[in-house]
Parts: sequence; C-alpha cells; structure tokens
Amino acid sequence: MLEVLIAGILLAMVMTAVSRFSLSALINSKNQLERTRIEAAINDNIQLLQQADSLLTYDSIASEGEQQSACNDPPNYLKEQIMESGGRLYVPAPTLKNESKKNMIKRTVNTTSQKEITVVIYSFKGPGATIVTNNDYAELIHETEMQNATEQRILELNPNFQAKCYK
Repeated sequence: MLEVLIAGILLAMVMTAVSRFSLSALINSKNQLERTRIEAAINDNIQLLQQADSLLTYDSIASEGEQQSACNDPPNYLKEQIMESGGRLYVPAPTLKNESKKNMIKRTVNTTSQKEITVVIYSFKGPGATIVTNNDYAELIHETEMQNATEQRILELNPNFQAKCYK
C-alpha cells in the first residue's frame, strides 16, 4: 500500500514538472513569433527607406535652388523627403499593433551633427519582457536574453545624391 502511495506522489511530481516545461515552451514559442513579426516589420521599413534613398538622386531634385539646398544639408534633406506625408518618397513608420491596438514600434529619424548621415532608430518593447509596477518601483517579470525591456534597431543612411554635391 505504501509503495502505491509513493508511486502516486512521484507520478504527480513528474507530471507537474512536465506541465511546467510544456508551459514554458509555449510561452517561448509565442515570444519568438512576436519577435519575428516585429523584426519583419522593421526589415520591411528599412528596405523601403533604402529604396527611397536610392530613388532620391541629384538629377531627380527638381530645381537648381532645391539642389543647392539639398547639398547644404544632405541628411536633413533626405529626412524631410522620407518624413513628408504625401510626398513622392514618403515612407510611413511601421504600423504593427499589439492586442490593445497600440503601435508596437516607434521610429525616430535624426541626423548627425557632421551633416553626413541620416540615422533611423526603431524602438520596441522586447517580447517576454513585462514590466509591472508594485509599490512604486518597476520589476522585470520575465527575464529576456538581453534583460532589457526596450530594444532598438539602428539604420544609418548616407544620402545617395550627396556624392554629386561635391563635383
């Protein structure tokens, strides 16, 4: 009788361990799927930005005055062209939404102080990193590989037309 009781307890412990492993695998699978969606949206947007940069040639800039303005600050001109809503080279930010219909990816476009490079920064909360507030402090519930809730991807664009400005 005692053997049956011990066997039952051992079986319950093994089944509990197996269910925990299964649950952990499901959570990691969901997080990996979410990360894949985010990375794909960012990569698609990067390709569109690179295409816009390739299409913005020196000869495609309409007037001589605009060419001079573009050559005075090439990265800022590229930034204006890709950010100008309704423009020919406008590239909207990625619009990947989460369950609560909030945009998951924030895109910021800056230029360097040396007026050489346009810098595009994508920021997003890494899947699996959940922050809760408890007693006026933040706590990371699920530790990710990077152990950071906010991740970034950075793209640096050297304006395509810039080389013709120095002839």
